[in-house]
Amino acid sequence: MWYEYVWEKQSLSQLSKKYGKDHKWIQSQFEKHTVKRNNPLPYSPQPINLLIDFTKLDSDYGALVFRSYNLKINLAWMIRETERINDYLEGFNFLQEKGWTILSITIDGKPGARELFPDIPVQMCQWHQQKIIFRYITHNPKLKANIELQNLTLQLCKLSEKDFIERLNDWKVKWQNFLEEKAFNPETKRWHYIHRRTRSAVRSFERNLDYLFVYQKYPELKIPNTNNSLEGTFSQMKVKLNNHRGITNIRKRKLIDELLLGQK
Repeated sequence: MWYEYVWEKQSLSQLSKKYGKDHKWIQSQFEKHTVKRNNPLPYSPQPINLLIDFTKLDSDYGALVFRSYNLKINLAWMIRETERINDYLEGFNFLQEKGWTILSITIDGKPGARELFPDIPVQMCQWHQQKIIFRYITHNPKLKANIELQNLTLQLCKLSEKDFIERLNDWKVKWQNFLEEKAFNPETKRWHYIHRRTRSAVRSFERNLDYLFVYQKYPELKIPNTNNSLEGTFSQMKVKLNNHRGITNIRKRKLIDELLLGQK
């Protein structure tokens, strides 16, 4: 019943009809069920490229997941109220203690997280970088400068580091006056930049530039340049959780463990 409930999207009503049991009895069985997170993984510890990402699963908590890009399995995860950089280090240390060799780490732009691993190549997810830029200039910019910056952002995953830096610098030279435009606020008696969001987008590129093309510097490691493998996991998990809205937090946590384990 648990298998059908989690993986085949069967509702309590459907299970009740199929097995001739009332809802309360089925719920009681689910409450007793234990998801064995400590089961041996189907692979022995080995060198891997590690993906780390956090996703909100409810208003007051989410999951920080550590996934092997090479093996396409989730090795560890933590349920946390918020994304904390100390949890990145805790999960990393846990995997090393279990014998896993971390060749590289691909993460989002969480401030402070990448500095935790000075001895390992750390790649910033280019998809997350694109999301940051679009938060500033939107997906449908109207200003010509922002339209050109959007086009450059969309090329991020296709360009070499050298070509991207050259194009970004060319854009900055072309739109220097635009970026420096100021206006006077008579109420505050201060000048301010008119295109502050565009300036913030450019600063984001500049701040993260050293981490956006790490995968190109170590071709032998085959470092993934995005966390899309995890994003796909998150999307599927949220769809399945949405199929069982209104369940208790205890059962929801079991569902999360089951879905991240991927035991079918």
